[in-house]
This record gives sequence, structure tokens and C-alpha cells, in this order.
Amino acid sequence: MANIIADRVRETTTSTGTTTITLSGAMIGFRSFASIMTTGDTCYACVVAVDSLGSPTGAWEVGLYTYSSANTLTRTTVLSSSNQNQPVNFAAGTKHVFLDLTAYQVNAFAQPTAPGGGGTGGGGTTGDEVWPLGQSPTDYYSINSDGFRDEFDGVALDTNKWWDTIWYRRNNTAHNNLPKNYAVQNGSLYVWPQTAAGATAVYPNYNGFYEREFATDGKFALQYGFFEMECKLPRGRGLFPAFWLFNHAATENVLHTEIDIMEAYPGGYDGNVNAFLYADVNLRPTDYVFTVFNNQVGSLRAGSNRMAGGSDSRFPTKDLSATYNVYGCRWDSTGITPYFNGQPLYVKADIDNSVAEKLPASKYTASNFASRPMYLLIDLWMGRAVGNESPNPNVSETPQGQSNSFEIRYVRAWKLRNP
Repeated sequence: MANIIADRVRETTTSTGTTTITLSGAMIGFRSFASIMTTGDTCYACVVAVDSLGSPTGAWEVGLYTYSSANTLTRTTVLSSSNQNQPVNFAAGTKHVFLDLTAYQVNAFAQPTAPGGGGTGGGGTTGDEVWPLGQSPTDYYSINSDGFRDEFDGVALDTNKWWDTIWYRRNNTAHNNLPKNYAVQNGSLYVWPQTAAGATAVYPNYNGFYEREFATDGKFALQYGFFEMECKLPRGRGLFPAFWLFNHAATENVLHTEIDIMEAYPGGYDGNVNAFLYADVNLRPTDYVFTVFNNQVGSLRAGSNRMAGGSDSRFPTKDLSATYNVYGCRWDSTGITPYFNGQPLYVKADIDNSVAEKLPASKYTASNFASRPMYLLIDLWMGRAVGNESPNPNVSETPQGQSNSFEIRYVRAWKLRNP
């Protein structure tokens, strides 16, 4: 399998809906997809609906597509579209399908790093300068002098940057005695599902699996900036990989703002249904969630201040355990915008059901922590699948060990010049 880049590849299709695209043959003067691709290959392409005269009708999408079978393209990731960057439900009629150089590729190639935003395997040197994927470098200060970066290019976790346990368990002897289910090697941080004797003392009801978290609490925090991580997700029942921002005080009787840049629930159902909504039948994560809300003792979510919930904050994508993806968030004084592979995402605000790329600050400022610096967290928690399906991991459906890792190539944060 390979990602194909080639000139003069253009076909027509009459496929409808939001799923596969059946290719109808090369246009005059162009090549077919079949002439350059084999099953399993991917490509960046554009699909444009046209009228009987060949003029665009206004329906279009750009994204990463997989040549899933002969003369068939399957949507892997829609990067931008006329449907608020979601897959277009194409109506009857002719569409042109052609290989394209996307803004995502240009932004990635423009960085002094590998496509996708990361260094070579996440191992870029600490002396170089990098910028957020899909952002203007002029908006940000140097990451090396004013921001945060960990390329995980060493042989151990940098304890000057990270804790390796959740803050309220740092003095928990039983937790600290559990085996380390993580490693830094080959330019990545790997953290994986694992069972261990004694885990149920700290994490009851998780069938011997235990959790791991990495946090910059007390080591680095930032008010307003761009936060970014490149990673692959693990698969299996009851896992909860996440990348998020948080702030807290010594007392827990106040609201705390939280920005969940990426949360995934492999193996989770959503409500009273008999089909996966967060993973495929092999328990590989296919969706993730972006949420902003305020925490309070006795009430995990202050609903009227929460960005989105359920399907409105759930972003269907692809198998997120198969490839590296870049999850990002821009937070400034006017609001918060989520990004996936350099592209902004549309979200729905609970408070008034408005849909936009940015959640305005006015919709979450009930917390007096809403504009305070936040620290960074990565976690592989357990048992957080949603709905009525049992969330607990188990040894038959939750692969253990490093081969099923939440693999993080880098974590970066940039300070805004004009917040």
C-alpha cells in the first residue's frame, strides 16, 4: 500500500450518497485511477459535482481516499467540503474525480518536518523551529523559546516535562508500584493496555487493567495558544485515549475549565443501539470527540457551558489506529477552534445549538478558570465508553502490550502573539 501522487488523473462518476465512489472511466486527455493505483493505495483527491454542461454545481469535497477495490474509491478522511467539511451527500448526476494537491499536503510539506506535522518518526531535533499544522507562523512566538515541545527522541520519559500519573494519585503507593506500561523509544511515546496483579486495588472493576496519564501540571501551562499532538490510537474494548488541557486549584468546590482536544472510545456504543458508533466491528477507533466544559464537584459537566455532546461533537473519520493523525486546538481570548490534520472542524454549542468552527468565549466563560493557563495531559484511561454497553476492558477483546499502543510522535504548544 502506498500514497499515490501523479499527474493528469481524472475520471467521472455518477455515484450518490456519502460512501464509496464508483469510477466511470478517464476523461479525454487524462489517465484512470486504475492505471496508477492498486487495491489498498491511498490518494488525495477532489470530487466536484457538475451540471450537464460540465459547470460546477457547488457540491464538492477534498480529502484522502482509499482505492478499496477495482475502480472504487472509499472516503478515508474528508479534509474540506461544501458540507461544513463533512462528507457530501452527493445527489444524482455527474461528478468529476481527480488527484489534487491539497492545502493539508502543502502545509505539511512547508514545515521543516515530515508530512503529517511530525518529525521523522516524531524525532525532530530540539534546535529546529516548527509551526502548527495549517496555521500562519506569524501568529505565534517561537516554540523553542516561548512554547512547549516533546519530540520523544530520547530513551526515557522527560520528567522535567511530565508526571507519569494523574495528579490525585501521585502519592498512591499501590499505583506507583504497578509496572510501567509505557516506553519512550524510536522517536515516540508508547503507552499500552496492560493487566497487572494489584491493579484492582487502585482501579476496581477494570478486570485487572490499569490507567496511565502524563501531565505537565506544575511544569508547564499556557494561557492562549495552539496545542497539537500527532499520534496513532490503540484498539480494543473499554479504552479511553485522550489529549486535553485542564486547570485546577487546591480546593475542588469551584468550576474548572477543560478542553478535550481528542477523546476516543474504541469499542463503545452510543445509547440503545446494536451497532458501534465509535469503532468498527474489530474494535478499532473510527470516531473521536472534541469537547469544552466546566468541571465541578458533584457534577462532571455544567451542561449549559459545554461545547457539544453526543453526535454533535463526534467526528467520524477512519481507522485512527492505522495511521498517524494530527489533533490540534487554537485557544485565544475570543474562543476555541478544534483542528484535525490541519483543518478546522465545525462544532455545535449546547447553550444555543449554534454551529461554527469556533466556540465563542461568551459560551463557556461561566467558570472563573476559563481564561487561566492550562496544562497538558495525555492519558490512556479505562472504562469510559459511552451509552449502555459495558465499558470495561477484557483480556479477549483488549489486546495488551506495546504492539497495541497509543503511540505519540510529539506534543507541542505555541504561544499566541496577539491572543
